[in-house]
Order: sequence, then C-alpha cells, then structure tokens
Amino acid sequence: MTRGVERALHRVATANQGCRILVLGNGGSGKTSLASTLAAVYGLKLISVDALRWDDEWTQRSSEDVLVRLRAALASSRWVAEDGALRWLHVLVPPSDIILWLDADQRRCAFRVARRAFRRRLGTEPRERAKPEPWTLVLRHCRWCLRYNAERRPTYEEIQRANPARTLRLKKARSVQELLKALTTASSADGTPYGGE
Repeated sequence: MTRGVERALHRVATANQGCRILVLGNGGSGKTSLASTLAAVYGLKLISVDALRWDDEWTQRSSEDVLVRLRAALASSRWVAEDGALRWLHVLVPPSDIILWLDADQRRCAFRVARRAFRRRLGTEPRERAKPEPWTLVLRHCRWCLRYNAERRPTYEEIQRANPARTLRLKKARSVQELLKALTTASSADGTPYGGE
C-alpha cells in the first residue's frame, strides 16, 4: 500500500502541468511531517492552514483574512497543503490533484498533540512560533481531536467516495512512517528534489 502511494505521489509530483497535494487528517496524525517531507522531496510550496489561521502570539485571524491568504497561496501550480478542519475544504479540495487522508486513531492523535506541547516547552521539539501554545489552546485541541470520529471523519469519507481516483487513505500510523521513510530515502538517493518552481 505504501509503495503504491509513493508511486502515485511521484507520478503527480513530476507531471509537467503542476502538482497540488492535499494532506487531510486529525490533529496529531502526522499531517505537518508528511507535508513538509513532500515539499522538500518534490520542491513544492508548503501551505499550512494553521500557520495562516494563527499569528505569532497565537491570536486567531478572522475567517475572511484566512480565506484571502489561503486563496493567494493556492494560486501557485505546485504546492502541498495540510489541514484538519472542515471550514476550508471547499477551497482546498477542488484544485487538488491528489488527496492524502491520514485516518489515524483519535485517542492516539490527542495523546500526540499533548506530548508535542510538552516537548515544545522542554525544547526537545521545534516550535512553530516563538511562543508555545497556551495550555487552554492545547486542551481545546485535544478535545477537538477526540471528536474526530463523530465530526470530521464522515466528511472525509464523503470526499473519498466523491473522489475515489485521487484520494489515498492511510489508516495506520505505521503506514505514514513507512511513506515518510520511503520519500526521504528516495530523496537522499537522488540527491536533489524531483522538481520545483
């Protein structure tokens, strides 16, 4: 399965007409790690909706502001975007050439979100911003992760049914790790990214 996903990604990423990859999943499912690796391997622009949504002080931007920033970022022909919310799917899904859905266990995701917050405070994991997330935001994020099966998974299933040819679903954390390893190995063997703007 992982090898098939890697081949599909490589085929899309090396196409002449552009490459637009969307990574969907719960918080803590590995979206950012996978999207960052894809961006580095294939020379794609990395778009994190969370980075557009929150400023450096962890203040949430307005929906209108995020939408303007997101549309501008998606204007590129070569990108990989990652998000876990439902609000922006109407903008993210239509232009995507391939959709990677990381369908991870919601309890494991909540644990990883909490662990990441502790590690960032200890300095053992890189921070996205100079300031760590407020604990109130971390707790809210963990609760959000635990509502994944009820609130977001059904929508992702609908996306897969509506777009079977371009949606790839990874159900196990091991599959994501294997894909990351395969992509990193391929990049190291080649020595350079496959493509770029």
